[in-house]
Amino acid sequence: MASVGDNTFTYESVNIDPSGFDGDMRSADIVWFPWNGPGHDGDYFMAGTEATVDAWVQAGGAIWISAFDDNFTDGNGDQVGAWMPIATHPITVLNEGNSDSTVTAAGTASGLFSQPNTYDLDVAVLDDSFSGLDASWVILSDRDDNGDPAACYLQHGSGVYLEVCIDTRNGPRGVLVEPLIENGLQFLGDWISEH
Repeated sequence: MASVGDNTFTYESVNIDPSGFDGDMRSADIVWFPWNGPGHDGDYFMAGTEATVDAWVQAGGAIWISAFDDNFTDGNGDQVGAWMPIATHPITVLNEGNSDSTVTAAGTASGLFSQPNTYDLDVAVLDDSFSGLDASWVILSDRDDNGDPAACYLQHGSGVYLEVCIDTRNGPRGVLVEPLIENGLQFLGDWISEH
């Protein structure tokens, strides 16, 4: 996936850990959190990096989150994750299983499910879902089981957060979403070019 549409990509894998993260994201256009990227099973990997990530997005960076965990909580049981602007644009992660979904008009207009590949999100295995979004979030697809978003994005400053919670824990599930991954790369690459 080095070339998608008019966009070209190079990749670097990093371990976001407060003890090793230098905060220099200037060379990156997109940060992609795949399975267990921000944390896993109560281990939260973003502490100490939140303000840096937030500022980078506001300056035009793009973050794609394709997997979540619902158990990043503080001592009061509230979800944490200020690398996303949850204080001003709330979103709650729910521990949900797979569901079919219905693309919204905004989802059709976004091209996420049509460019460069026609993609039916029902082919993917969805994982956790989102709830409690404010009106700033653009809903691209709704889950058929509970009506919560299956895909959405938020413009934050000049940048964007794209969220599609897909299960890619094994090879076959990863293969199912390769066309969607290409579409997501095009969506984000086009966003960066246009903003």
